Amino acid sequence: MEFGLCMDVSHRGDFRTDDPKTKPELHEMVCKVLRRDAIDWYFEDGRKELIPWAAINLVLAMTYRIIHDGPIEEPKLAQCMRNVQSATTELMAWSGDMLGLQILLGMVILFEGTTNSQLAIVLIGSGIRLAQSMGLPSTRTFGDPDELAQRRRVFWIAYILDKDLAFRAKAPYTQFDAETDLNLAEQCGDDDTGIIESYKGTISPQLPLQQNSPTTVARAAGRTKVRIEQLISNWSSALPKEILRSDTLFQYFFTISAHPVMNMYNRYLKCLYRIHGTLAFDETKINRAQCYLSQAVIPTCDNGIDGRINQEEINSLPRAWFDCVEHSRLGLEISAFGRETEYSTWLHACCNLSGLIVLLVNIIEFPDQSLVMSDWSLIINMAESQATRKRYAVVGTGGRSSFFYSAIATEYSKTSCIVALCDTNQTRMNYANSKLKSLGHGEVPTYLASNFDQMIQESKPDEVIITTMDRTHNIYIVRALELGCNVITEKPMTIDASRCKEIFSAVERTGQKVRVTFNYRYAPHNTKVFELLRSGAIGKVTSVHFEWMLNTSHGADYFRRWHRDKRNSGGLLVHKSTHHFDLVNFWLQTRPQTVFATGELAFYGRENAEKRGETKFYTRAHGSEVAKTDPFALHLDENPQLKAMYLDAEHEDAYYRDQSVFGDGISIEDTMNVLVKYRNGASLSYSLTAYAPWEGFRVSFNGTGGRLEVEVVENSYVNSGGDQAHEGSLESRKILLRPLFEKPREIKVEDGVGAHGGGDTVLLNDLFGTPVSDEYMRAASHIDGAASILTGIAANRSIATGQAINVDDILLVPSS
Repeated sequence: MEFGLCMDVSHRGDFRTDDPKTKPELHEMVCKVLRRDAIDWYFEDGRKELIPWAAINLVLAMTYRIIHDGPIEEPKLAQCMRNVQSATTELMAWSGDMLGLQILLGMVILFEGTTNSQLAIVLIGSGIRLAQSMGLPSTRTFGDPDELAQRRRVFWIAYILDKDLAFRAKAPYTQFDAETDLNLAEQCGDDDTGIIESYKGTISPQLPLQQNSPTTVARAAGRTKVRIEQLISNWSSALPKEILRSDTLFQYFFTISAHPVMNMYNRYLKCLYRIHGTLAFDETKINRAQCYLSQAVIPTCDNGIDGRINQEEINSLPRAWFDCVEHSRLGLEISAFGRETEYSTWLHACCNLSGLIVLLVNIIEFPDQSLVMSDWSLIINMAESQATRKRYAVVGTGGRSSFFYSAIATEYSKTSCIVALCDTNQTRMNYANSKLKSLGHGEVPTYLASNFDQMIQESKPDEVIITTMDRTHNIYIVRALELGCNVITEKPMTIDASRCKEIFSAVERTGQKVRVTFNYRYAPHNTKVFELLRSGAIGKVTSVHFEWMLNTSHGADYFRRWHRDKRNSGGLLVHKSTHHFDLVNFWLQTRPQTVFATGELAFYGRENAEKRGETKFYTRAHGSEVAKTDPFALHLDENPQLKAMYLDAEHEDAYYRDQSVFGDGISIEDTMNVLVKYRNGASLSYSLTAYAPWEGFRVSFNGTGGRLEVEVVENSYVNSGGDQAHEGSLESRKILLRPLFEKPREIKVEDGVGAHGGGDTVLLNDLFGTPVSDEYMRAASHIDGAASILTGIAANRSIATGQAINVDDILLVPSS
């Protein structure tokens, strides 16, 4: 056993809460010195040396990773680490001073806190050999006392890392105790380096693990395990008890000071677990834990409840079991409540897993003990705190994107995180980052759309959220799938059949998944309609009449934005009606067969305004005197959110969010009527009006057993012009069931919370929350996305040709 693992932190008993060493100002001062040294180095004349350059990059990398808790793939951190690694060959041969060895050890520290510590194991071997070549393990070195002190400290850091990594890898260590005659590091140096202070009591300096040389400890280890246990016990007993309590530790130390305490206790637990054979990766322990799955060890009673353990069929628990339980409990408490970073999580993974298994075994063996419930709560808390969050990149940072990233940054921060933003406009990305920061998430790297591949490679998202202009959806969906990511896309999935075919081909080639965010499926009243129809409340549905009204606020907004150009959106029959056609597909559980449609621009546009006698026109509202008296005008400078996203971003892409709805260049319809025949024999008559005096819809289902009538009135809004929780929120709703030969009755529906009748809240939980079974199967795939837009695509073709369109002639969509 190598008890040097416990000695990287000393302690002293005269803690004062106003001591400057416990304040973050110390770290700030050190950073200022490092910055000053870096600036001095950069402004020196002459050629720069490679090793100091590598040292500066190492300091930056350790700051990003350990202090700021940056993910290992963060671009700035990754670049610094690549810079340091590029000098590895020179570092291994550097013997001019201590700097080369210190950089190697810093790299070991960085790579030790990752999912794969193999590189750290390789580097520590090189570091130890370099230390040996420089004579660091020997006292037979003369020189300046300060230099000698530094040499000793660097050696002991290398020694501890060597033992720690050998312990983790179950491999021989490089620095043998017999090959050094140094005494262990002093408890208190002249400059108090490495001191962490407790808040009361005087600790005796006669600590066995700090008083004896490594050779003495090694001989003790060879003589008896009991002696080793006594040494560890003495060391542990000398620690101030208040430090090693989760409810007090973090009151007295800031995070930067608390983590070394956590590291120290973690190494102590490793020694303890190894002595008693309770380390997670110990073969004996694994085999014993698996025995609990055997019916011979824990028989199952007739009622399905587990019986008592048959102790004759299983080996006895290790000696000092209850001490292990107590220490495991404390170790997990410190980890669960100690603000673990991503770096420290991997550093402590082995011990935390061992502690979890110890507590679980103790619950199984002693189900009646008083701490069972609190131990179980601790295990759950620990599991939640260590759960890997799913990583998302957002492409397109306009109004709709905040619906997703705001939810991830707040409600779903434990299960999800944003790792990158991508857009054609840097100003909008900067605004999105400011929103993320204000929500407590922190800023993330940004990438212009032309660097999409680079974003995927560097930020490594699990899923890509696409909220760009509709005509570009297919580009990002296909490329994200090809680069190994799943996709969440705003509706419509795309705008025409050729783009749809590209997406289907990419899904088939890559095996990745596409989710389309049909939030209206999740609204409680729409789910209730599905439930009623599925139950046969009106028999077999024969016809549906569906009327959707967009008012002069929300409806007009489509004629101000990029949607007004049919090449961008496919028109409202694709962009907006995809929601409504999806609802019919969902409600009836069928697909469209033939479509006939008519449509025209009857209200918006300059020509229509002129017919009504309008004589004053403007191109956009901003800076226009005419727009000041127009009730249809949108004034971006009066809305901080719209101003930041669009008005302030115009200089980059010349996109004008506030165009006149009575201007030229509008190529979409505002008055549409569609007749649809479905595969199951039902028919649909549908209308969409984009200039109605109220917002909402009416839908009536006629069936062989009665009629179902639904009316939903939604509150007025402008897209992204305010709180998104109010977009599509309900003013009123009514569901009336009229069975044949019975009195009609109103169907009660539980109120939903949030936008789109409460559908947004349920959708977000389905996307980013803990997965739950959904009996209504509302999650929409790329197949559902295609089926919904095909009605609109066929309707557009029908408007253009005046003919009824067979949907399968456009694209044959699989049934599931």
